[in-house]
Amino acid sequence: MNARPSPATPSRSGGFAPLTIAARWTSSRCQLDYELGRIQQSFADAAQLYPVFKNIPLAELIKSESEPPLADLRKSIDAKNLDEEKAADEKLSGLAEKANPMAERKEAA
Repeated sequence: MNARPSPATPSRSGGFAPLTIAARWTSSRCQLDYELGRIQQSFADAAQLYPVFKNIPLAELIKSESEPPLADLRKSIDAKNLDEEKAADEKLSGLAEKANPMAERKEAA
């Protein structure tokens, strides 16, 4: 009898690990694409619902402030570059903190 290992059986050399890593990356990539799409849609919805707020052209502000970090985030995801992804995420998080009036109140307290 010729017993051959099945393709799903890990080899002693760790041959199964790359498949697992690739599967994880594909899964996390789908999750990242989904989350990025949700963020972009949220910005688009806000710009459409509130084009001007208290005489501030909010739609233009959203576009000018959010598009560069979102584009950087998209590029880093496509390039599978974790360092660039973290930097782009920090820019986007900084934008959210800058736009949140409650953050200013907490800092002043």
